[in-house]
Amino acid sequence: MNSIEVSGVVKHYLGFTLGPLDLNVPQGTIVGFVGENGAGKSTTLRAILGLTRVDAGDIRLLGEPAGPEYPRVRERIGVVFDDLSLPASFTVGHAGEFGRRMMQNC
Repeated sequence: MNSIEVSGVVKHYLGFTLGPLDLNVPQGTIVGFVGENGAGKSTTLRAILGLTRVDAGDIRLLGEPAGPEYPRVRERIGVVFDDLSLPASFTVGHAGEFGRRMMQNC
């Protein structure tokens, strides 16, 4: 089984189009996702995590459909971002509330 399956994914932004993209990551595999700035790495990861809707294609995580309309699969995965800019005045409670609201709005 593949942990991640991306098939024919396309995302359009003004001045940039990602895809069509096909990607399969077999279960138990460690993958480095590298490329030039603007190549679409962050857009791809946002789409895989269901943080943005794609314009075409299908995404599956752990064998289940993934995307903003399928929040259940997010309960089964963990994600660590390398950078998250929050105000210096944020407490741990503020950050938790921010994350909760972010996940509700996906």
